[in-house]
Amino acid sequence: MANICSTYLQIFPKDPQQFTAAYKMSDLIAELLSGTNGYSYNTPLFCSMGKYGKYIEIAFGEKWSPSSILDYFENHRDEIDIAFYRYYDDGNDYDFMNCLFDGNTFKKTIDSASKERRLCRYGFDRITFSTDTPVKHDAIQHLGKDHYHVDMTGNYLAYSDYSNLLNKSSGFSDFKIDEDSYASIIDKQILFTKQHNNPIWQQQELLSKVENIASDIQYYYKGKLVTYAITKNEYLKRGYVFTNAYLNKDHSYKWLYFSFDSWFNCVDPYYLLYLEDLHLT
Repeated sequence: MANICSTYLQIFPKDPQQFTAAYKMSDLIAELLSGTNGYSYNTPLFCSMGKYGKYIEIAFGEKWSPSSILDYFENHRDEIDIAFYRYYDDGNDYDFMNCLFDGNTFKKTIDSASKERRLCRYGFDRITFSTDTPVKHDAIQHLGKDHYHVDMTGNYLAYSDYSNLLNKSSGFSDFKIDEDSYASIIDKQILFTKQHNNPIWQQQELLSKVENIASDIQYYYKGKLVTYAITKNEYLKRGYVFTNAYLNKDHSYKWLYFSFDSWFNCVDPYYLLYLEDLHLT
């Protein structure tokens, strides 16, 4: 069996109305999936029109790598302004990010690095957490009972294994936040963004403090939950169980992460710059 490559694609046509009139969504999908005999490889298939009809969004599975996107772009490069894609190959550790464009797509100057493969980062701007330990800190707001709130801005690495939604191969059972979640490991080197009256080093110390006392942590971005973290002890305490597949692996870390990362909280600088040009931010 080949590696499963969970692929997330956004196509921005030069003329969205003309493009969607010329190509049915089913035709677009059939061309993208031609390398896997018309099937999404071991992952669910998702497709929709994006905000204001300015782009097309598709999620699907490929073997090994997102090579079909390269072929599709070559066949339609005269019609596509830019194609952004994120992908996770289950032989790697994290999501990667890339884009394809022809000519002077961007209104603002962007160097050639925008076409280079890079790790994809996901943003957060607030966390809430639960703890039975009394908390007294100027930056932490008590929400009531054992719940607290902290404003902090940063980003992290994660892997978006879309196949988990289909075959539940994440190693967890009987634990489901919602149908769009998947198991993920957040990189321990979270990068923080400087905030007014809350510099980077203070945020790092604050998160370490929270991790030492919390039983679960929710990461939010623009009001939407993007990652839910729970300690392994709390996970078991609530009556959830680990599958044998999970127990057979070396998982020495304290936290379990369930990720909702998507284009919504993708903070790749080239992607955000393009959305800004289209007034989609």
